[in-house]
Amino acid sequence: MDAKQEFIKLKNEVYTLAETNGELIPYSFFSLFADELTSNYQLPDIEQVRFSLDRPSMLVTGYCGLPENSPDFLDGKGPITLIASEWVEELETLTKTNLDTLIRKVLRFVDYAINKPRFWNDLEETNPAFNLAYVIRDSIRKNRISEFRIVIFTPKTLSKSIKSLRAENINDIPLVIDVWDLKRWENWRNSQTEHEPIEVDLDKDFSPFAALRMPQLKGEQEVFLTAIPGKTLAQLYERWKTRLLEQNVRLFLQNRTSVNRGIRETLKSEPEKFLIYNNGITATAEEVEFNSELPGSNTGTIHKMTNFQIVNGGQTTASIFSAYDNGYDISNVSVQMKLTRVSSEQTTELVPLISRYANSQNKVSNADFFSNHKFHIWMENLSRRLLAPRTGDTLVQTKWFYERTRGQYESEKSFERTRVQKQNFESTYPKPQRFNKTDLAKYYVSWTDEGYKVNLGAEKNFLHFAQVITEKWDSSQDDFNEYFYKEIIAKKIIFDRTRSLIMKQDWYEKGGYLAQHIPLTIGLIRLAAAKRGLSVDFMRVWDKQEVGPALEAAIITCSEMAHTILMNPDKGYRNISEWAKREKCWEKLSENIPEMPKDFENCLIDPRTVKEKKSEAKKQGHVDNEYYLQKQVIDAGTEFWRQVQKTCNENALASQKELDILNHLIRKSYVSPEQAKVLKFLLNKLNKYGLNYTLPDNHD
Repeated sequence: MDAKQEFIKLKNEVYTLAETNGELIPYSFFSLFADELTSNYQLPDIEQVRFSLDRPSMLVTGYCGLPENSPDFLDGKGPITLIASEWVEELETLTKTNLDTLIRKVLRFVDYAINKPRFWNDLEETNPAFNLAYVIRDSIRKNRISEFRIVIFTPKTLSKSIKSLRAENINDIPLVIDVWDLKRWENWRNSQTEHEPIEVDLDKDFSPFAALRMPQLKGEQEVFLTAIPGKTLAQLYERWKTRLLEQNVRLFLQNRTSVNRGIRETLKSEPEKFLIYNNGITATAEEVEFNSELPGSNTGTIHKMTNFQIVNGGQTTASIFSAYDNGYDISNVSVQMKLTRVSSEQTTELVPLISRYANSQNKVSNADFFSNHKFHIWMENLSRRLLAPRTGDTLVQTKWFYERTRGQYESEKSFERTRVQKQNFESTYPKPQRFNKTDLAKYYVSWTDEGYKVNLGAEKNFLHFAQVITEKWDSSQDDFNEYFYKEIIAKKIIFDRTRSLIMKQDWYEKGGYLAQHIPLTIGLIRLAAAKRGLSVDFMRVWDKQEVGPALEAAIITCSEMAHTILMNPDKGYRNISEWAKREKCWEKLSENIPEMPKDFENCLIDPRTVKEKKSEAKKQGHVDNEYYLQKQVIDAGTEFWRQVQKTCNENALASQKELDILNHLIRKSYVSPEQAKVLKFLLNKLNKYGLNYTLPDNHD
């Protein structure tokens, strides 16, 4: 795809988002980049600013929170990351002059925040720009800033003549420039959706590693112990960046610990002792080309690794690359590596476990592994199966699309070959009806007693959500059924509508803490319903696929009260975004439940009715749960299914498809969830003819 096609694709996506959210095109462009880059941990959580004071000489669109909240906060200092975005309607080149102008506008804001007291008189305290200016000045005063980072979001293509992005220091503090242009955006997106394996050819690009192959384990895995040169590791990271770490839970966590400082100090002062001091890395590969020194020997050299992944040691890898990139001499650095060969069939199941146990000494909680939890597969399967009710006069039924993995929507659409097939895909799964893991966490947590955790940011809220769902899943998988799914979709519909309604209110200043208002508004609605002994009727929202007038009126009423609470923090909480993250802010909701519109109860339901519906759904889920059914079918045993096969052959009651699946199960002792459904249908058919076969009830 050439640059023009990529631009048209991006433009269409931005326009769709603007229409969905009811906001201006430049804001939607910023939101698209900010949401995806933070959701996929390319940047920390971004606070929107959208700064405008009729000052064309200044530009700040967002920032990444307080220095002390940064993943890179060390020794009492951290970076301040400022975002500047621009939008153009036609494809252009970002020239050096353009780039310098954008950077200069951001630096002028920083200069005014630090050195121009009168600048503060032009800012309302409710304006996020005031908050940012305060953060900059206060952090300078407290000597908390390790470096300034300016990140540019642009739909232009960076000029090839720009060879470096170096800049002058600010108040003796280093300044780093980063640009997300059209080409980098598309390359990153493609790298996320195109799962071509990382193939490391050591003979061609580096040198083979001496290695010890451990005696063959029971099963298909092989384990090798080796030491990888630091320069080779740095160059691998330079080439593939975070793709090397896709299966590493630490990549998701973006944890900060003192280990980085220790690694850097060793690399700088005692590089030859790095192998002695450092714990090394744990890696996996689907194929390992190993040449023995002698026939049958377990010593030899590794020459090639296919689908290479570092599952533990991401900080070590990134720190070595940083040292290499900054000119450190790492020629004497070696890193011990345990490499496990894992077949492609076992990658999804086994690699997360290797990562889990490799990280266990570093106190990684169960929540950290939630990205690979079966809950997400369950959500994905249900979203592909369950049709949403028809709305209005339309005859087309749609589905909601749950993106279990990054870029899944575009990836699945790409499988449709013709233009008509692609249009049908988008008709079935409209773009506004897709959502991902961090979105799901927001929708769910907003309606709990701890809804304020949504304002902690995508990462922290997701980890909280992970803990809650993991406990519920382990307690009773039957709670996860169609009712649960429909309730989640209803919560998404309410969340999205709350967002759009807030933006239309007279009291709302564009860019004025929109994200923080939403969970507070929802929290007030929930409390107002509970005060009446009722709860919001989510199934009504699901059935209508819209919020409805009564709930809309409630949203408007509660959003205004949420605004009052948010903009009047308790003493000691001058920073609005930090106030929104506090439990004390959440506690203010119960003290300030507004008088609700007269028809508020029209959108509510008796919790006893909800309990009955959930109980029925749970019973149904007990029977229909795909994973439970799959386990039942497999656990019935080979002898059981041989008897079924014999009965079918004697009575000619099975289709060829059913017989094929039966044969597969008897030979392999395994079926997929979809195949299990076919066999369940077969048993039901036999039972109708009086040939009774019952699956064992071994539900935990």
